[in-house]
Amino acid sequence: METQVFMMPGMAANPTIFEHIKLPDEFKVHWLDWLTH
Repeated sequence: METQVFMMPGMAANPTIFEHIKLPDEFKVHWLDWLTH
């Protein structure tokens, strides 16, 4: 069973702050971003 991991940066950052995080294959990573209008 995969463990779901959601990567959500703070308001002053973008998802690239997580680019060097490496997790084992049993983790399913979801990259989230802030919506802008």
